[in-house]
Amino acid sequence: MSPEELAALLCGEGDEHLSLQEFPAAAAFYLAAFSCCAPTAVQRVNSMAHGLWERVVATLEAWCQGKAQIPKIQSRNLAVVSLSVGIAAIFLSTLIPNNVVASVYELEALLRRGCSEEVVRKCNLLLEGNPRGSMELLLLRALARVLSGTQVGKGILDYVQAFVLHQTEAAAYVCSRQREHLPQVIQAFSDHLSTCQEKSPGCRSSEQWLGP
Repeated sequence: MSPEELAALLCGEGDEHLSLQEFPAAAAFYLAAFSCCAPTAVQRVNSMAHGLWERVVATLEAWCQGKAQIPKIQSRNLAVVSLSVGIAAIFLSTLIPNNVVASVYELEALLRRGCSEEVVRKCNLLLEGNPRGSMELLLLRALARVLSGTQVGKGILDYVQAFVLHQTEAAAYVCSRQREHLPQVIQAFSDHLSTCQEKSPGCRSSEQWLGP
């Protein structure tokens, strides 16, 4: 059986679950099909009615954000089905180029490998394409800048901007997705405050960071 034929069969199983509104299982079968033959799976998902397409995309995004786990599936056509969030992110970015959720997942993986300068560069490009920005991209760039050691001040500015725009969400994101780096982030803020006070005693930090 060719990869294309196997992918088509897996998509058929996904369609069965989709008809029952079992969206996580359906998305998992389309993901399995994508791992066999990407064009076949992408074509099948993109041919869906818009409402169903949105549900599949939302499911993929939830997996990439860690809000849900990929369900284990049993296929009639494949002995072993091995799925991962990494494949889901690639599937999502193929369906929607520059999808923010997929981009954040991929950039977080780059950051874990120590590629902070590359993360900053890619975040810049994505934020330029979306002037309103994304809180997640802004916070990811902030962390990359702090970890780089060469753009700490700009990283502080990113953190403050994200917090001003989305206080509760930004705090929750940093405490969960950036937990392992919190000591470095806190130290960066502490150092910045100390420098600010030394240069301008009595200054308000918000004025130093955000301007008048």
